[in-house]
Amino acid sequence: MTNEEAGEIIDTILAAYPRTTFGAGQIKVWARFLKDKSYQQCLRNLTYHIENNPFPPSIAEVVNNKEVAKIEKEKVIERSRTLDAERNKWVDEHGTIDGFEQYWNSEFEPKFRG
Repeated sequence: MTNEEAGEIIDTILAAYPRTTFGAGQIKVWARFLKDKSYQQCLRNLTYHIENNPFPPSIAEVVNNKEVAKIEKEKVIERSRTLDAERNKWVDEHGTIDGFEQYWNSEFEPKFRG
């Protein structure tokens, strides 16, 4: 992640937890640990933390939130099971796989993106 993105993470923490302060040393430490991480993943972890915790997160909770990873894994498993079931149902009803991809992309894929 860029320094600007790391700053956005820190700004979000400060906005969500107004009694929290970051000194220059803390900002450097956070930036050092965030720089090699995915901004999107850290933002998801931070969002989860803010929604579920009254206290500010540690660096570890922002860069590696096991609850978020568990939720994302469960979503992947659910998507895979749904895909298999719907594909089998499609083939049973239509006798071919033709047209299934378009059906899946319009009816189901949006549910798993959001």
